[in-house]
Amino acid sequence: MAMTIHEKLGRLARPPLAEAIFELRWELQPNQTDPAWQLLPGLCYGQLRDDFPAKFNLPASNIPAQMTPYVVRQQFRPAADKWPVIQLGPGILTVNHATGYTDWNSFLPVVRKALGVLNDAFPDDTPFEPVHLELRYLNAVPYQFQKDHLLKFMKSNLHTTIQISPRPFDGERVSDGFDGFNLTLTFPTNKPKGTGQFLFADGIHQGEPAVVWHMAIQSKADHVPDKVGLFDCWLNDAHLLIEHWFVDLTQGPLLKSFKQEVTHD
Repeated sequence: MAMTIHEKLGRLARPPLAEAIFELRWELQPNQTDPAWQLLPGLCYGQLRDDFPAKFNLPASNIPAQMTPYVVRQQFRPAADKWPVIQLGPGILTVNHATGYTDWNSFLPVVRKALGVLNDAFPDDTPFEPVHLELRYLNAVPYQFQKDHLLKFMKSNLHTTIQISPRPFDGERVSDGFDGFNLTLTFPTNKPKGTGQFLFADGIHQGEPAVVWHMAIQSKADHVPDKVGLFDCWLNDAHLLIEHWFVDLTQGPLLKSFKQEVTHD
């Protein structure tokens, strides 16, 4: 019997996750205002305070709301600097998780809670029209740029081949080899209907040089369910697809390294 994607993935003792992000956007008025915004933060906090008592105003909260459409302004945490985080702004709700993320079965209930609170708090006399759903996973692995060839690392560890003609490196003007990159690939998805995205780049993670890669699913307009109660199917389909991508990209020594327990001398 063929292994399921969950069996292939197994338990990750050292997951490369930097951050998991869910984002929902809803339609604003033509003047970019959110008629529900004045009431939403207080009503949502009233339902979240037991589990997310730490409430913070973000920098955008100092700017008129009409000038910051789809920008988060309020943040709710279990405690200062603790995850997960629920964020709210005119036309936008996000759920973010990083330190302490274990698996989808622990992240999904937080997303469901945030969506339920938003649904309950949204005024009955204000239209709620979802227009954007996104699930994104940011991963990072340490990479010493001085030691390895970046494109060789990508090919061997992330099964991604990037080629460029050697001609630009002929002569004395440019040295052969890469010391940084930023590549984004987008393509249509069928389940869920929307757009898939891979982003590969060099960066810094936990203060160290790293190769980072994002995997995301976005659905917009008619591909977004029109009710919060219908989001579960989208969420599970999006996560399953990203999980497939993760296994396919890292299959081999890299995935094996994520499963190895940390040993202490």
